[in-house]
Amino acid sequence: MTLTRISCDKMKYDKQHDVLHIFLGSPINAFADEEFPGIYVSRDEDTNDIVELTVMDFKKKKKLLTEYFPQFLFDYCSCIF
Repeated sequence: MTLTRISCDKMKYDKQHDVLHIFLGSPINAFADEEFPGIYVSRDEDTNDIVELTVMDFKKKKKLLTEYFPQFLFDYCSCIF
């Protein structure tokens, strides 16, 4: 498995609603499903690659992201908190 580092510039955090958006590719021609409770995964229709993650109640689910998505190294920065 190839690990992909996700840097802070690929993340947008909505502090008021505790929602984290992670942008991994172009959302054009993508579909989204709630693959885990409160975690929505958008995938490219052609390749099935993950292009975006939306995490509701992020502070509660932060540790679960590495369990659910071991292929990504999430580089949370201080700008999120």
